Amino acid sequence: MAGAAPWQAAAAGAAAALVLAVFTSRLLSLPSSLRRRGGLAQVALDALKAAPGVRGVVARETGKLEARLRAALPPRAAGCPPLFDLPPAGVRADEVMRLLTAAQAGDALTPGHIGAARRAGTRPPASRVSGALYLPPSSTGDHVKLLTDAGAAYAHTNPMHAATFPSTAGLERDVVAMAASLLGGPPAGEGVDPIRGSITSGGTESILTAMLAAREHAARSRGLVSGGVVVAGASAHAAFAKACHYFGLRLVTVPVDAATGRVTGAAVRAALRRHRRSAVLAVASAVSFPHGALDDVPGIAAAAAAAGVPCHVDACLGGFVLPFAAAAGRPPPHAWHFAVPGVTSMSVDTHKFGLAPKGSSVVLFRGRALRAASFAACADWPGGLYISPGLAGSRSGSAIAATWAALVHQGRQGLANHAARAVAQAAAFEVGLQAIPELEIVGVPAASVVAFGVAREHKGSVDIYHISDLLSTPKFGGWHLNALQHPPALHMCFTAQHAPVGGSGGGAAEALLADLKAAVAAARAAPGAAVAGGSAPIYGLAGATPDRGLVRDFLETYQDVLLTG
Repeated sequence: MAGAAPWQAAAAGAAAALVLAVFTSRLLSLPSSLRRRGGLAQVALDALKAAPGVRGVVARETGKLEARLRAALPPRAAGCPPLFDLPPAGVRADEVMRLLTAAQAGDALTPGHIGAARRAGTRPPASRVSGALYLPPSSTGDHVKLLTDAGAAYAHTNPMHAATFPSTAGLERDVVAMAASLLGGPPAGEGVDPIRGSITSGGTESILTAMLAAREHAARSRGLVSGGVVVAGASAHAAFAKACHYFGLRLVTVPVDAATGRVTGAAVRAALRRHRRSAVLAVASAVSFPHGALDDVPGIAAAAAAAGVPCHVDACLGGFVLPFAAAAGRPPPHAWHFAVPGVTSMSVDTHKFGLAPKGSSVVLFRGRALRAASFAACADWPGGLYISPGLAGSRSGSAIAATWAALVHQGRQGLANHAARAVAQAAAFEVGLQAIPELEIVGVPAASVVAFGVAREHKGSVDIYHISDLLSTPKFGGWHLNALQHPPALHMCFTAQHAPVGGSGGGAAEALLADLKAAVAAARAAPGAAVAGGSAPIYGLAGATPDRGLVRDFLETYQDVLLTG
């Protein structure tokens, strides 16, 4: 350091040595860091943030961020103040229900809102939310009452105690069989090996259960006990990354086709060849959450079979739409379920287009051995012989009974009608998007999810997250769309909730298109104008920073604030 004082040179040398030491220590744990953080560049960024001085700056900025997040939390409804301790004495049942009803005042839309409108003889409010609520307004009152009554009747049963509550086990078998029959399973009959499965608490648990089964099956059949690789498209649901994190697996993602948003069999086959000794599972989506695209299930299943590994099809979002899509004018381009050789497990959410209450999904397996690999058995426990079919132990029979009631009440025709309404809205929205020059559809929608971003020639003049923030305000309709990244986009998941009520109007697609055109015009007129409480700055920062660890730190802070208030 020419011209520097001796103390400055010494200080600089010490700082450099300290940074180098921290960086070297991180490099010593490179393999695990690479898997967890995403590569050498991320390890270097983590090392830099751990250096003295930098660490303090990061801590201060994190504290500021946490304060801003707390300030932005939606306020609790005035009629139901927060509790910090148990009430000294019990509260009357009618007062408890009054508080619960008051607490929902700030929610975007609930079955209670719709039911109250119908009882009052007024038109139910139209949903402005992507997905989330799947119950159709036209039948919400009767259907919701049925699910509520069915759930209440079985709320205190527990399928863990099958000898005490045999009814819940029987209902669960029925739900699994109904789901399997819809998803290409062989018709029931003597000598037929049925598709096996169980009811879970949601799509994430269904995926976790299938991933655990694949890991254990690899250990039992091939002696592979660590470092198992799961090959999935970049568009596969985040639950697959979550399962890898929990179960010590490694997720290898392949890119989606840029034009269609689909994962191809060729891409999966190449990845399986690179990891032929450690691969435990290949994944396909039917349809993908981000873009609503249908992956090349036949190609992916064939690649998995050739590699000798199971193939899981995640049909959580499309499983109760795709069987009826052809009749609705959107036929799937190829088979996508158990009718495809090589498909060994599936996940399908009954609490979405199956119209069951939240907390209900089904995981399905082809063959006894693969499903048994997900079981947890304890043969030497002093408490007795123990076995459970998945991650949960005790479960309420409420979800099982209500799911059974939903499927039986709707039947194939009812589910087909509701799926058709959702698909029709998605198709109308697609057509309307093509008339907005600033926007373009991302991927090829196969069901009722339509993703869209800024058209290439308009990038820089308008920001998709700014548009999203505008849409969330009352002036532009108060919509709640899903924000996507890689590439920046939004998506709308249409449900039967968005269809026209009583045959009047064009439904949610027509309303959203009108508000979307206005929001695009406003975004062009005032680019970069922030919307109070909007997510555009957050998504902009997340997209611009190469430090994915910093983004993860933000997400952890956000989750902590949500849980603690």
